Amino acid sequence: MKSNILKTSVLCLVLASLVSITSVFAAAPTAIGKGIAKLSEFMANDSGIVEILGKYGVKGQEADQLKTYTKRALSATNFSRNVPKSSKRILEIAEDLNIRAIANAEDSKRAKALLKTLNSKTADLDEYQVKEAFNNLYYLASRYGRRGSFVLACKACIGDSLYKKGFRYSLEVVKSIKIKSIMKNHIYGKNPKQLSQYMLKELDKYGVSYTKAISDKAFSLEDERALAIFLALNKELNTKVKKGAKLTKTEKKLDSFVKSVFAVSETEKGSFGDLFKHRFWANIVNNDDYKLIDGWSNLLRDVKSKMVEENLDLEQAWFKVLKERAGKNSDLEEQFNLLKRKRCFFR
Repeated sequence: MKSNILKTSVLCLVLASLVSITSVFAAAPTAIGKGIAKLSEFMANDSGIVEILGKYGVKGQEADQLKTYTKRALSATNFSRNVPKSSKRILEIAEDLNIRAIANAEDSKRAKALLKTLNSKTADLDEYQVKEAFNNLYYLASRYGRRGSFVLACKACIGDSLYKKGFRYSLEVVKSIKIKSIMKNHIYGKNPKQLSQYMLKELDKYGVSYTKAISDKAFSLEDERALAIFLALNKELNTKVKKGAKLTKTEKKLDSFVKSVFAVSETEKGSFGDLFKHRFWANIVNNDDYKLIDGWSNLLRDVKSKMVEENLDLEQAWFKVLKERAGKNSDLEEQFNLLKRKRCFFR
């Protein structure tokens, strides 16, 4: 992956282990110190976003990173394709999200909190409330966005520093032409309820109860779109093969990866319950360099072999394979330890 999810320690370790295989906005609003402006006023322009973030120690590259996510989220949820430039329009967006999220308890709670916080003066908000407004905006944009090839990435992928400061999500742009096509054909136009019904139907084919996974909190709704894209890709590839059509070179790479993910997720014959224990399927969403896909496919096949040969569960086999590939290289060992501590790709 070439997005943030692949710029983490995971990629450093995985790529190294595969070497042997593949060798203009308005000025900011009233100063924060006066606390007169609403949070929505700060969200309405670049300098305002940077200013409010700076109050809580988020500056420089980190502030720019969150500014980008914020503009993506506002653009995705706006009634037009543009990034909203006024507090009024941002509040209208929040009100619209509040209405559309009412059918889902978790989403509705987030939407109500977002609207209330955006409509509050910064003097009346504490640090947690401001940061949660950013988190809730990103989350809701990924669930209710009207446009844009955006997917919510996992908490580990935003980076240690921002995560420790209370920011849990990154809103990543899907660059792959193939995955954009999958999103257009299968994901766009579906509201969260319709997407959940789609997931329920598709996962049932693999002996997995989506309803139980949600009720047991074994799966988070923030990952729903990414997994739905993975399942839609698998469905489209299988349909093409059944019709006797030949897969393109890229599709063959993707098909190999999909099969390797299902292989490590199989808990018993025909049942793939471990799909909820990891996020390997998210690689397909954020990957725009299919040279890496071959490496990931090979790696996951090795993990599956290790599971069978040594009777290990998925997470045990994953870290054992990576540990073996890291060998005695001190740099790789350091990356491995970081990866294991963060439990990247696992819940």
